[in-house]
Amino acid sequence: DPQTVPEPASGAMWALVGLLVTIYRRCCRKRLRCAPVSLA
Repeated sequence: DPQTVPEPASGAMWALVGLLVTIYRRCCRKRLRCAPVSLA
């Protein structure tokens, strides 16, 4: 079934997204102001 996404790939993708969000929030605290993220 080509429509099913493998679990490891999905987990890695979500881990990467979480890491990016964490880095964004960290940079956001350091920089001028924090704009709401509209990626969700």
